[in-house]
Amino acid sequence: MRVQIIGHASYVYLDIASFTRGRSIEAQQDIIGVLNETIKDSIGAMQNPLPKDQVLYLSTGDGVCIALLSVQARFDLHLHTALDILMRIEKHNQDTTDQMRNFQVRIGLNSNVDNFIKDINDNRNVAGAGINYAQRLMGLADPGQIMVSDIDYEILRQREKYMKAFRGYSTEVKHGQSIRAYQYIGENHEGLDTGVPTRFRKPAEKRRRLSKLEAYYIAHALTNRAYFGSVRLADSGDFFAATVLLWNLATESLELTKSADHESTSSRVTNDDRTSKTIPERLAHYGEQDYWVCCDLANLLVETKLSFIRQYFDDEFPNTANFASASGAQKLKIDWPDIWTEFGLEGCIPNKNKADVDQ
Repeated sequence: MRVQIIGHASYVYLDIASFTRGRSIEAQQDIIGVLNETIKDSIGAMQNPLPKDQVLYLSTGDGVCIALLSVQARFDLHLHTALDILMRIEKHNQDTTDQMRNFQVRIGLNSNVDNFIKDINDNRNVAGAGINYAQRLMGLADPGQIMVSDIDYEILRQREKYMKAFRGYSTEVKHGQSIRAYQYIGENHEGLDTGVPTRFRKPAEKRRRLSKLEAYYIAHALTNRAYFGSVRLADSGDFFAATVLLWNLATESLELTKSADHESTSSRVTNDDRTSKTIPERLAHYGEQDYWVCCDLANLLVETKLSFIRQYFDDEFPNTANFASASGAQKLKIDWPDIWTEFGLEGCIPNKNKADVDQ
């Protein structure tokens, strides 16, 4: 084969998503026909059409790679072509009632200096890293999405219309090659999907159950929510003291469950010196301690021991956790129904997302 180095090639590499899934052979043939006509119509509708010898159509079976060979072509011609193809496919789908013949494509864009060759059928073809890279970029996209190489991104992002039109990702592709890919997310383009590609979505976090200590903390917070609201913690400066108090109450409740099974909860509470004082007395005791020591302790608890359950509290102060929210009550009820029942919390679900403070 005779090889000639060409100065520049821009690629629009696309394939049909889920091409064979749920489709008859006839439907597949019709879709290929529609795609081919769509691509030719899009190329023919260019404002400044390229000469025919500067456009190659390389069939990939269930898709096409368009190679634009003109050095003088507009810098975003391949992106403009990709968007026009998506728009035309979207209009086709809107006009087609046969769902088997509706389809979407995913697209990868890249530019490179590659080799111009004659294939086994003596037809013009392109081979090299550029076209391969475009294919790998396409493989990162979901249907209706466009992924762009770092080379093209560096050119496009300097233009005003594209400055905020890309979302970047880092990943590994074939043979462990690390690449940087950019998704085009420009607005108001019919047929374009700007959602995060499936490959780059964070896996849904496994639902985490409250620990028993966290459950007791929320239970005590719900039990004392109305009281904390009535004494106006923010005004009294006791919002840090209340967090420390709830932590100690939760710790004591957990320790009580580890006591001998034959002891009843009520007898253990009565005989425990730490709980011989009332809640108001204990809150006052913590409030009388050095303010900054109490503040630092509350902050430490929230950042470490209470970091997960802080989301279930309505406190306005970021380093406190005193007013359990409705979501916290529901979480406790689902995760620890025994503790929910033990504290008699039925009917205690807060109905507003702020502390119950008198106005």
